[in-house]
Amino acid sequence: MTRHPFYGFQEGMNPRKWWEELVYNTFISAGVPKKELDPKFNVLFNSLYERFTSDRGYSTFPDVHDTLAYLKKQGISTGVISNSDERLLEVLHNLGLRPYFDFVLPSYRAGYEKPEKEIFDQALRIMHPRNPTRPDQALHVGDDLHTDYRGAINAGWNALLLERGKLSYEDTPAMQSDQNMDGSTKPRSIMTLRDLPLQIHSFGNKK
Repeated sequence: MTRHPFYGFQEGMNPRKWWEELVYNTFISAGVPKKELDPKFNVLFNSLYERFTSDRGYSTFPDVHDTLAYLKKQGISTGVISNSDERLLEVLHNLGLRPYFDFVLPSYRAGYEKPEKEIFDQALRIMHPRNPTRPDQALHVGDDLHTDYRGAINAGWNALLLERGKLSYEDTPAMQSDQNMDGSTKPRSIMTLRDLPLQIHSFGNKK
């Protein structure tokens, strides 16, 4: 909600209250009479909120655990930057993913969200507080061209666009304005996380 950005963080509102207000107003806007909604809303909302805090509301792709385990074994520092609230940490834990990451930075905690440069800068400071990683030494992988790919590029990072639904690597359109670190305009992309280790090696060889 634009009235309470970052899940109400700046107004001192906790994420649960933010979602409760959003869901309630969504039902009202859809035409559900208040007198019918009010007696049932608490049970309904609690069920929804708990579902999307647990692993019942999410699933992982087959390539996720193997790739993250490989990166961990190779000593490659990894983290999560997400436009989400504090439940993200519990979700990652319930999916068995939290041990793979060195840090988790939801936008609720950062006070910024992708594609804003500030949240990428915060991630670098969190990763290595005493000697922050330079942006050009960092690589962001995400599935949204605007918030993930362009956000990272504009923050000075390297970036990969994860396009699981593509049929071939020729299907990615050229970007309209922003450029990659190497000056090209076509987003650098992968169709599966299994391609990520090779891409990381490729980026490393350019330093």
